[in-house]
Amino acid sequence: NSSAFITACNPFSEALDDSGNAVRQLSLARELKQRGLHYIDGVGQHPSSQWPGEASYLVPGLTLEAAKRLGEQFEQNAIIWSGPDGVPQLILLR
Repeated sequence: NSSAFITACNPFSEALDDSGNAVRQLSLARELKQRGLHYIDGVGQHPSSQWPGEASYLVPGLTLEAAKRLGEQFEQNAIIWSGPDGVPQLILLR
């Protein structure tokens, strides 16, 4: 009934190099696995933004509160979450 699109890349919009972001994404993947959650690889990028795309995960079944906590844990400014209506929402965390 819900899902979240989340990344661990570029904490608080501070650009990291590819290897730094890869380490953070691996940590997020481990956290999701420890919680017994499945995820689908993706890339988050706004079509009109100059910011490079960020490796991300679509996590089905993640509640809004759990998604917010993960976003905060991995130092993100925002996450994308959708509820039972399937409409994606930008959830600001800061």
